[in-house]
Amino acid sequence: MRIEFLYWDECPSHDQALARLREVLAEEGIREKVQLVRVDTDEQARAMAFPGSPTIRLDGADIVPPSELPVGLACRIYLTDDGRVIPLPTKEMIRRALRAAVRDRGGGSIMIPFALPATDGRISRPEDFAQARVFGVIFTCNHCPYAQAWEDRLIRTQRDYADRGVRFVLISANDPARVADDSPERMRTRAQEKAYPFPYLFDETQEVAKAYGATRTPEIFLFDAARVLRYHGAPDDNYEDPGAVRHHYLRDAIEAVLTGATPATAETKPVGCTIKWK
Repeated sequence: MRIEFLYWDECPSHDQALARLREVLAEEGIREKVQLVRVDTDEQARAMAFPGSPTIRLDGADIVPPSELPVGLACRIYLTDDGRVIPLPTKEMIRRALRAAVRDRGGGSIMIPFALPATDGRISRPEDFAQARVFGVIFTCNHCPYAQAWEDRLIRTQRDYADRGVRFVLISANDPARVADDSPERMRTRAQEKAYPFPYLFDETQEVAKAYGATRTPEIFLFDAARVLRYHGAPDDNYEDPGAVRHHYLRDAIEAVLTGATPATAETKPVGCTIKWK
């Protein structure tokens, strides 16, 4: 993969952006060297279609395609999912683009290990499910209306595919100090009331959520038997009405992986509440 970091030296945010890019590359285990491209003149900017500093490109494609940004020497802006304007891409933007690029090249992000307490008091690890043919890591929580809307569908999916070697774990990374309904005690109550057929884990430090680049609840990371990421995103295309779903992203991805095929849709935008960070 060709990784280019384009910058204009007069823009103060490029040092932080470069450090952020290198940090995400290390977390993802990507060892390709970052090519630094300094843009000094308007002529260079026009020739490179440079939308401002900093700009990160993977195999020539901008990680966040600029929309109606002028080409030239300027400090660039980025728009977050919640509408904020910021001067450099977030780690989540970089991570999402890297994983998509790896998949496009025929590879796939490898599952990040973890060891987290479940509502039953046990410590849960991915290796506990070593025999699973398909393994889903799903970030969710108690209080979020989106998570609640999809909850029964996730339960049903797990039960429908359990005999075929599919296993899910649910992880809540929300800060209980911000949302009391997401405390470990209330997680335990929820798991019991809904008779969860999967472990429900608490990421107290939020390190696992950050390592995965999760930002929403729910947000699915689906891995094959080799623990290579094969699908990332939302459960389906309609959280409000199960009867109106047109695209069953999660189920379709499971079916594809079980048959050794590549999911027709490997990435969708997660839809849900933001993770409540400390």
